[in-house]
Amino acid sequence: MKSNVVKKLVAAGVLGLSLVQASNRAVWANSEAVTESSASEIEAEKYQIASDYEVLQEGTGLGIIGITGEPDAEYELIFQISEGSALGEATFLYSLDGGSRWSEDRRVPLSGFYSLGNTGLTAEFYLPGDSEFVAGDVYRCYVSDPTKVIRMKQDGNSAVDITVSSNVEDMTVFEVLDKMGISIAVKIRKGGAIGEAVWQVSQDGGLTWGEEVYATEELVISSEVNGIPLGVTVVFAPVSKAEALSFERGDVIRIYAEDTAKDNFMTVTVILLLVVSVIGFLIFFGNKKLKDAIPPESEYGLWEHG
Repeated sequence: MKSNVVKKLVAAGVLGLSLVQASNRAVWANSEAVTESSASEIEAEKYQIASDYEVLQEGTGLGIIGITGEPDAEYELIFQISEGSALGEATFLYSLDGGSRWSEDRRVPLSGFYSLGNTGLTAEFYLPGDSEFVAGDVYRCYVSDPTKVIRMKQDGNSAVDITVSSNVEDMTVFEVLDKMGISIAVKIRKGGAIGEAVWQVSQDGGLTWGEEVYATEELVISSEVNGIPLGVTVVFAPVSKAEALSFERGDVIRIYAEDTAKDNFMTVTVILLLVVSVIGFLIFFGNKKLKDAIPPESEYGLWEHG
């Protein structure tokens, strides 16, 4: 299942922040599997594993899987525990494409670290305390295409935590923004807390702006494309839970989709065209200089015979 939520911390005074469609080295634990008797133990243990991507568990075991690395493509990872036991004894199989194709049974490494081939990703298996992996438990993780990213940039000093989620099932934030063809910009016209601050919203990167309205904790952007309703929700929250959400006058927050592969292709194409143009000019100029250097026939004393 594709992850349709992206999140970025926009801290005061930090400019030009960017975001890929994966959580920033977040920590994950299976809260549904925590019983009252084990809650305190898991609370103390869960911060010992980190993951660059959100991993969702289906099952009752206390085992955790984290995914780290720099992927070379988009993946829909599924891990299934085939034989429950401890590290070095439990077995699992995995899929890179959402379950269409599966690996053979693999033994969970004693170290807990398993490299997923040439994907650039590593899975870390972790067990708190004396717990074991449970047969039948399934772990799912969506890894977005590294060339298709969501950028978030802030000009100003507002300290806000921003989460962007897709309002369309099975479509990522990137896919929705790319399909809608929009670039969101929020300009703070009047600073202050919710109920006081005023902003304007643009869907074309700031070329045109909507009316001034009071700022809210949630901003919904929606439209129809070819009869299909599309949209995203932007949620603003204070960086510190001890503080109220507020904005600084003059700040501008931008959210947009960027296909780096397409941009790189266009850049290479432009460079090649320039190189070809330069080579063509040099050939033309060289030929002209060569012709100018050859004396006319009269200087050679050449004449036509009758």
